[in-house]
Amino acid sequence: MENMFLGETFNFKKIIILDIANNHYGDVSHGIDIINNFSNLNYPEDYKVYFKLQYRNLDTFIHKDSPKDSHYIKRFNSTKLTKQQLLNIAKSIKDLDSEIFKLMITPFDEDSISWSADSDVDIIKIASCSANDWPLLEEASTLNKPIVASTGGLNIESIDNLVSFLRHRAVEFSLMHCISVYPTKPKDCNLSFINTLKKRYPKLSIGWSTHEPPTDNNLVIAAISRGADLLERHICLPTSDKPQNGYSSTPDQLQKWLDKINLTHQILGQSNFQERNEEINSIKLLSRGVYAKSNIKKGNEINREDIYFAFPIISDDQHTSSSIKFPSNAIKDIKKDESLIEKINIKSPDINPNQFLKSAIHEIKALLALGNIHLNSTFSLELSHHKGPQKFRKVGTTIINCINREYCKKILVQLPKQQHPLHYHPRKEETFQILFGTLEIISDGHKYILNEGETLTVLPGVWHCFYSEKGCIFEEVSTTHFNEDSVYKEKSIQKLKREERKTTVDHWGRFQM
Repeated sequence: MENMFLGETFNFKKIIILDIANNHYGDVSHGIDIINNFSNLNYPEDYKVYFKLQYRNLDTFIHKDSPKDSHYIKRFNSTKLTKQQLLNIAKSIKDLDSEIFKLMITPFDEDSISWSADSDVDIIKIASCSANDWPLLEEASTLNKPIVASTGGLNIESIDNLVSFLRHRAVEFSLMHCISVYPTKPKDCNLSFINTLKKRYPKLSIGWSTHEPPTDNNLVIAAISRGADLLERHICLPTSDKPQNGYSSTPDQLQKWLDKINLTHQILGQSNFQERNEEINSIKLLSRGVYAKSNIKKGNEINREDIYFAFPIISDDQHTSSSIKFPSNAIKDIKKDESLIEKINIKSPDINPNQFLKSAIHEIKALLALGNIHLNSTFSLELSHHKGPQKFRKVGTTIINCINREYCKKILVQLPKQQHPLHYHPRKEETFQILFGTLEIISDGHKYILNEGETLTVLPGVWHCFYSEKGCIFEEVSTTHFNEDSVYKEKSIQKLKREERKTTVDHWGRFQM
């Protein structure tokens, strides 16, 4: 999460949390053995690994009149460690390679928060049972350390309260979707809730705190696929007197889980299209080629009725059923059944300038979908191409006209690396608000970088231009719009008539273009 107050960013993505919990069995040397054994595994590339300890001052944490036969009290007391013993285990973690391994601590009381500070903790982990423990959270927020908070058993209102609490205290934090059932069955995991949390808190990293049986390595695939940025697993090193519980992994079991993480990332790949020559060649081999239906004389026009499609392609560079355009022109005599090859025996028609705009509309629609911007079907669309339709992707903007009365509202779309040239409006005052992406704008000689939600007002007569590196959608709210109210600095643009630098259509102009 970006810390808006401190201007700092902690990267919660690609974090593996290894929870030792009580699996040290109150034995410092065994706790250190766990750390040493698990530090020798092969971890997925680019992941940070956080060994997690649980801190409690049991002398004050447990009420003196509590029932002695309580499962948890017996468990805590039987694995009790003093402050110094905990600090010794923490030091063994801090002594590891700090580029890979870090220290995380779950404090359960105010004393253990102080102990965490003494341990030079890297991240504080808030357990699900403490996620609405406001006194503990208040104390934890004073450490000025990143926080990871689990949400097991919390309803959405409780999670909202937790998020609000930490944001109001300028804490850098992330959330862990967690099912506090030990061990967790697949049907109880509700991993789709990760996506719900990501949509509800779009600036937060969301993780998956797992308590499934240690032999189950499939849930992590689903969790990563759902967008989990952090992954947690309990670890142990069982011996004859220190048995393994139903949700903790041995080194061998954890390595198999780690291998699944690696495999999942390989399967998921990248979010952008990956072009592969092998794939392109394979598809081309299965395409139909274009052939002359009869003899065609040089200079003749070639239309659909003059050719036929057939498999396979005989010449590598011949036209296919997807590339041929009509009307083409024969630039030499073509025999019946001969392949049609660009610049060898035919010339395709020149590209209609509107084709550049129609092609760009697909990208404009995609950007609106990516920004989750919904439109009705009654708007008009202006494609401003100040240097011609052919250069629209470099110089221009898309204007979606919503309303124009005493006030005016438009939605503007800047494609990636598209700029709008320097100009001013003699009559109109306008305010821009970013809906999606980032906009670079120069106004009155000052450069501004506007992120989502931010605004900038441009007064009449003020020179301004804008650009987006990765694409941007923004609202323009202004006084009444008047045609011919734009003055451009570049004379070649200024001398153009409005209809020469704009293509205006209704809706998406399916038939108008």
